[in-house]
Amino acid sequence: MLLFVCQGNLCRSPMAEFLARATTGGAAVSAGTHAVAGRPVHPHALTALAEEGIDASGFRSRALTASLVGEASLTLTATREQRGACTRLAPRQLGQVFTLRQFARLVEAAGLRAPTTVDGVLEAVVAVRSNVQPVPPSSDEIADPVAGTLDDMRACLRLIQRDLAPVLAVLKLP
Repeated sequence: MLLFVCQGNLCRSPMAEFLARATTGGAAVSAGTHAVAGRPVHPHALTALAEEGIDASGFRSRALTASLVGEASLTLTATREQRGACTRLAPRQLGQVFTLRQFARLVEAAGLRAPTTVDGVLEAVVAVRSNVQPVPPSSDEIADPVAGTLDDMRACLRLIQRDLAPVLAVLKLP
């Protein structure tokens, strides 16, 4: 299972979840480090996804738990802070938790060309990790559009799409 994490589980992580499902049909879920369970997706996220042909109207937020992180084969977060929250909840998952932007850079650096298992992608990423130039912390972040406009949400969706593309191109999801 692929787990996406943001703060409230209202915008970034649900958009990533729905994009991953639409692209691969695989198992993807999302949660929030500070989510209140049962809330619908943000109206602007709903609109932005609908413009991509994705219906997220049935979505309900969920709070991040240690068991969710522990069950995930790969966890991708919107920020470094959220990555840290995931690894504090499930320290044994340290090697399987990344920010989405970080993981996309590592996948591209690994040069994978064919779809493979999550374990295969993780192995390739670990092999190149020390060769990838460090980036400023802000380069690993996807800003929270929750208080922004519909255009802000669309821009966030495009950023998530761009960073998810190389990941989903090489990841076989069950």
